[in-house]
Amino acid sequence: MYADTRGYLHIVGRSKDLVISGGLNVYPKEIESAIDDVPGVVENALIGVTHPDFGEGVTAIVVREKDSTVDESTIATALEGVLAKYTPTHR
Repeated sequence: MYADTRGYLHIVGRSKDLVISGGLNVYPKEIESAIDDVPGVVENALIGVTHPDFGEGVTAIVVREKDSTVDESTIATALEGVLAKYTPTHR
């Protein structure tokens, strides 16, 4: 990923196909496919980011259709029952 001289962010590829968050294996492609099916979403990308408790956290970058009101809450609701809901545990 890099930003060009105009400030545009370019994602040039995925460095890995797996994010390990709190000991759980998260496959970005599976989640991206489900988010792409949400009405109002044009495209999205999932990335792993450093998380103080889980090692890595998962963040979705979403491009909405013009004039769409889809937001984080809408996407989370749409994914209920589509994706497994795991909760990492601490020991």
